[in-house]
Order: sequence, then structure tokens, then C-alpha cells
Amino acid sequence: MKIKATITNEDSVLKTYTIEASDYSSWAELIDIIPNAVTLGPGQAQDVVLTFNIKEDVADTQTFNLLVKTEKGIKTQPVEVLVETGFSLSRLFKGENTYLWALASLNVLLILIIIIVAIKVARR
Repeated sequence: MKIKATITNEDSVLKTYTIEASDYSSWAELIDIIPNAVTLGPGQAQDVVLTFNIKEDVADTQTFNLLVKTEKGIKTQPVEVLVETGFSLSRLFKGENTYLWALASLNVLLILIIIIVAIKVARR
């Protein structure tokens, strides 16, 4: 997952900002922040891209903190992201649906056996 953040210097002097992230380890691994430091003049802005590797069983709304550090201190900006999941067999068989999937699999197996037996009987 890539997240773009815009850093803006709202001060009247040149500033260097160092960008970090925190509180994401329960749902992702931080791969990179590009660039992780920017120097901006008054009123200037620059985009920063944070790249996360989402853990396998994570979905729904997740949060992390974007930390923007200057020589004067740290500003923390909470960020909320929606993690949408695609189709995955491992997710399909986990949770409360396991019993239903086992029953459905047994039914499919029985249908296949019936078809095989019917074909053999018809050939005789």
C-alpha cells in the first residue's frame, strides 16, 4: 500500500522536516518513506510517499501516526486508511465458515463420485 502525504511549510522561514511513521506494526510493515526528509521554504509543499506491506489477515479501517519532526519539535498527524482485501483461499477457509466449507466440499466430492459411478454404469 502506498500512501501519499503532502508536507507544507506554513512558517516564514526555511525548515527541514523529517518524516516517520508509528503505530502501524499490528497491521503492516513499513517498507519505505520517500523522501524521508524535505527542506522547504515558506509556503512550499512537497509530497512524501509511505510504502507499507500489509499483513495477510488484515482488512477494514486501520490507523497509524505520521510524525513530522523539525528542530522545534514533533507534529503527530493521525492517519486512517481502508484496507480492502481481494480473494484469497487462506482467508476463505478461516473463521466461522470452516464448518460450512467442509460440508460444501463433502457435497462436491459426493457429487463427483455419483457422476463417476453413473458413467461406469452407463458404459456397461
